Amino acid sequence: MSTPNPEYGAPSLPITSTLRRDMPQHPATPGLTADREVRDLLGATHTPYLAVAHELPTGWRITVLDSTAGRPALVIDRADWDTWRPASAGHRLIEHCYMVHPGAHFEDGRTAGWALLPSGRWTAPVRTTADVLGERDVCVEHGQEEEREQAAERTAILIVDRHSSRCSACKRLTFTVDTHHTRLAGTWNGADDESEEPGCGARYVAIRAAVEAVTPEILNRIRPDLPLA
Repeated sequence: MSTPNPEYGAPSLPITSTLRRDMPQHPATPGLTADREVRDLLGATHTPYLAVAHELPTGWRITVLDSTAGRPALVIDRADWDTWRPASAGHRLIEHCYMVHPGAHFEDGRTAGWALLPSGRWTAPVRTTADVLGERDVCVEHGQEEEREQAAERTAILIVDRHSSRCSACKRLTFTVDTHHTRLAGTWNGADDESEEPGCGARYVAIRAAVEAVTPEILNRIRPDLPLA
């Protein structure tokens, strides 16, 4: 095991939809900051932010935590990832004006600046691109942060059960005919029952069965335009 880098504190370990910074804590991540492993990392890091990535039932979630307040500053869900992609994760952070601390890329036991934790999560010290690049930071210099967040399209897999369907990005009920999760089904089996609450807006890029009874043939009949996931 390598020793901690004093520049950003968090020790390296052996390799084995988006929020704005002024928004409240993401509803899907309150347990993350209560986790002892994450709390210890927050206490040890000397960078303004700490990124923690963990696997979801479908895809991966990257959460950037404010190391002082312990609240999420950014949440990125990648429903299309079937495995962890450290280099791509760094690129996704840059799209939202954050970046893995440059020194972390050269520390032993890290891949593209990310270290694997005993829990199976991945973590990296993070700064804003403005903090690292200063005047060279085009993202902040030209006020493009909001534009980039809007341009980063959220995608999801349409998951079909016997009597319902749901969006993989937010795990809520949806309608199989919709190309995006713009509507939220009001009841578990109410095909025509639409909730007043809107969906998460993710675009469906593939379709998957939730149970074996829903065969590939059924999926193709439901959405012939979507590939099987």
